[in-house]
Amino acid sequence: MTGILLVPASAQPAGTAATATITLALSPATVDYGHQNVTASGTVSTSAGPVASAAVTVSYTDIDQQAAQISLTTGANGSYSGTIPDPEGGGVSYVITADLGSTHDRSVVTVMHADRAGDSSRVVLDYIRRWQGTKSAPVPLTELGQAIAGLAAEYRGAQVIGDPWQFKAIGEILSARGIRIDAGGCRGRQGAASAARV
Repeated sequence: MTGILLVPASAQPAGTAATATITLALSPATVDYGHQNVTASGTVSTSAGPVASAAVTVSYTDIDQQAAQISLTTGANGSYSGTIPDPEGGGVSYVITADLGSTHDRSVVTVMHADRAGDSSRVVLDYIRRWQGTKSAPVPLTELGQAIAGLAAEYRGAQVIGDPWQFKAIGEILSARGIRIDAGGCRGRQGAASAARV
């Protein structure tokens, strides 16, 4: 990944060379084109301070090993930000299912999507994690909530499906973070059917 910078002439006083410093950060830091966008952001400055209206081009190699780029412009404070889109994101929607058990039963969180080919489709399991609690050490609901919230962000705002009785405790936490919840869609075969409809 590389960055190209075009600094406006007004960025440096007349008669001085415009030597710019550019920073570039990626979020998430590990680029995984399988299921997420990547945000490229940073700042442009010179010895005179932040540079506004600088043209920044971020070049990268896409999943097909082809050269691609995004063009950005810095704001008044010299910062820029843009999205490198997920090339596999067209039309793929993910569903997170959560079956919560605190002591006897395991808690299980999965991420799935439907893979369609012609008239047929199959459900693909992208992620699974299990927690086992005991009477003396139940599964912490805050840990489950954080794990689900992290997955919802990682998988582009995937909808969360869970049993309404189980979700009473963490549903409000997830809703407050803007996570879409279908409390009632994950009952046995219904959960798999919901994922297949994605």
